[in-house]
Amino acid sequence: MLIKINDQNLILEYTTIGGLPNSIEYTGTIPDDFETKFKPSFYMLQDDEIIENSNYVEPADTPPDDGPTNVQQVVMQMSATVTQMQQLIMSQEREIAELKGGTK
Repeated sequence: MLIKINDQNLILEYTTIGGLPNSIEYTGTIPDDFETKFKPSFYMLQDDEIIENSNYVEPADTPPDDGPTNVQQVVMQMSATVTQMQQLIMSQEREIAELKGGTK
């Protein structure tokens, strides 16, 4: 098994097949429930043994960001620009029509 650990020896990722960049090979005993209970930082490597991290704290759920994404913001800005351009064109068309009508 390949495991990726941080500087505190907390296991961040693992794989049993393929490769895992910046990982180390672990050939020791794996807890029976390792795969079912695995979460980043839930397990740690201590004295060449995988153990549960006694200091593990479940990450707080962050509320979803209901604001527009960057792409949505760009689209809204482009839509506003197009609207302004349409208004400018209509204004210019009115002025041209007035000039045409006034030069008989």
